[in-house]
Amino acid sequence: MSLAEIIAGLWGGILSLLFPSSCLLCGRAGETLCRSCLVKLPRLEGMPCPDCGLPGDGTLCPHCRKDKLPYSSALAAAPYAERWRELIHEFKYCNHPELAGPLGCYLAEFLEAYLSEAKIDLVTSVPLHAERLRERGYNQAELLAQSLCTVNGKLPYRRTLTRVKPSLPQHTLNRKERHANLRQAFNPLPAALQGGERVLLVDDVITTGATVHECSACLLKAGASAVYVAALARKL
Repeated sequence: MSLAEIIAGLWGGILSLLFPSSCLLCGRAGETLCRSCLVKLPRLEGMPCPDCGLPGDGTLCPHCRKDKLPYSSALAAAPYAERWRELIHEFKYCNHPELAGPLGCYLAEFLEAYLSEAKIDLVTSVPLHAERLRERGYNQAELLAQSLCTVNGKLPYRRTLTRVKPSLPQHTLNRKERHANLRQAFNPLPAALQGGERVLLVDDVITTGATVHECSACLLKAGASAVYVAALARKL
């Protein structure tokens, strides 16, 4: 651990003592997101498409009947709307990396049966470009994935991808523009995969699916035998 990290940790502890955390949703003192609020947040309803995870009647959605996805399946716990949108915005953009703890626990509990059935070997996350990482200070998808692994207690976390091309913020683009924006944006890290691994790719939000599509394709080219996708929320 560097001197800067030690100082940052001590300063964070001092600030916590001087300004105790309070729940972002209800204002109760004690933690940034209380368990009471977390369990009340809505989950996605309906039977998901077995490929992309979009809520429906449990059969392949029209998009997946038409186009083959690089990942085996995708699941998201919640709709990207209202309180979930507010919470994820705080997590990503408002310097609340501590939200990875309760959100990772929430995701791990949601995925418990899914992880067992998919026979996952390792967990990875969607990477940020170096410039964005310097601006934000952390990669929320990585923190979420690491928290999930800590709660799970069995699966290892491993960095497998790097983002080599800076791109426009995805939320400003339509579906076609998102795919073009991310083309050749990711590369596998050297020797990150040995070959044949079944990988869980974690992101905070799935919107059009362009990001996880490109990352999954990259992981398969690097030697993964299958890629599964998990996210906290998805846009409907």
